Amino acid sequence: MKRIALFALMLLIAASAGCSLFSSGDGGAKKAGKKKEDDVEPFRLAEVKAWELATNINAEISRLTEEDWKRAKKRLIKIGKDAIPTLIPLVESPARTMARLPRSGGNGSYTKGEIVHDVLTEMITDFSNYSGRLPDRSVPAWQQWWLAHKKTLRIAYALKDTEKQ
Repeated sequence: MKRIALFALMLLIAASAGCSLFSSGDGGAKKAGKKKEDDVEPFRLAEVKAWELATNINAEISRLTEEDWKRAKKRLIKIGKDAIPTLIPLVESPARTMARLPRSGGNGSYTKGEIVHDVLTEMITDFSNYSGRLPDRSVPAWQQWWLAHKKTLRIAYALKDTEKQ
């Protein structure tokens, strides 16, 4: 049901931006005799892209508590730097997840905060240009770290050999 509502919302946004499912992709520019650039408002396009990115980040964060949490973790790492400000406030989240602790024989589970901290740590340690010490699992420490490094941090996601399967 959520997917249908999301799809309908995306269609509504696309329609309001002047897109059509049945057009030739030129926004009707050929018929009207206008250039394509006149029909598309760049700031509107940026709004849609930012909204879509935020929607994807929030969807993957909500999947961190489900059985397919490892896939959501990989997707968040792939999103990269854009996901960091949304992840930081969740570092201390006590919410229980479906992710089982291997050392407890399957009786315990990771908290959402532990998984989020692991996402941040792996993203920065394995896929960024940062080589210093990372903060402990606390929101203020991560916020301070982010303020100090967000301008210089570069993240380049590349699949490891073990992830290609």
